[in-house]
Amino acid sequence: MKRLRQDINWSWIQKIFDYDDNQLEAVKKSPQHLKWIKVFSKLAKIQMVAEVVESKNCMAQLQKGDKYYFKWGGYVLDKDKGAENVCLWAVCQLLPFYFMINDRISEGLNPNNMIVNHVRCYDVGFRGHCGYGEVLMKVYAQSE
Repeated sequence: MKRLRQDINWSWIQKIFDYDDNQLEAVKKSPQHLKWIKVFSKLAKIQMVAEVVESKNCMAQLQKGDKYYFKWGGYVLDKDKGAENVCLWAVCQLLPFYFMINDRISEGLNPNNMIVNHVRCYDVGFRGHCGYGEVLMKVYAQSE
């Protein structure tokens, strides 16, 4: 673990996350943080994809085959390649998958062997429940 701490560019970590010196020292002692930091280079080459596999009455007009692409960090939605409309009801459901993909990669596991890899948007659908439509997405990781 000591060698791992020496091989990390701590000034870069401190700059990216805007950690003060006390926070940085705490991160250096955290096994969870170190496990994640050591796979940053792998994570930087992966993007999370949410692909629409079913769509019915979607107000955002998402269609089967549309995709949302998330670059490393989870905070960048790559609209240059993805679906035209970003639907908050769909995107909000994807955060747990981002964490699962990161966790699997940090454990040396294939991120695409998740047991649960499909999710519905947050809309309840048009069935007399005051919803509008619904979308089912398959979530997976792919190399950039």
